[in-house]
Amino acid sequence: MATIAPLIARSDRCIGAIPAGAWHDAYLVGFLSMLASLEAWKKVGPVSSQALGLIQAETLAELSGEVAAVLGEEICTLSMDENIEFGEGCQQAVIVHAALEKAGADDLLLAQQNWPFEEHRDSDLRNLWKETFEARIAALR
Repeated sequence: MATIAPLIARSDRCIGAIPAGAWHDAYLVGFLSMLASLEAWKKVGPVSSQALGLIQAETLAELSGEVAAVLGEEICTLSMDENIEFGEGCQQAVIVHAALEKAGADDLLLAQQNWPFEEHRDSDLRNLWKETFEARIAALR
């Protein structure tokens, strides 16, 4: 949540409020639930399927203001139905998470060596977020 919320907030400022229906879009549900999963695994390690489901639903609920139980049911249904858009969202989340992880590692290395931070890296992350999240929001308007 600590990684995802600032990205969502920046998108709200840049492209306007996210429409309520977008929080139920199969791609975005997959994208955000996978990001939540990857962040949870990074912070606490392996968790049970039930705990992971709660993390996903609660994260999406906190980001969206929607009901966690409804979002959790949507995540389960889309996953069990092997929804293609849901799967695409999950795949894109893995790419974004890897880029965020690499950026964090790069920050640590650069700070240790007293090198200036690379502006292009932040620009690359911003462009990746635009392509994987904001473009989908724009398509839903």
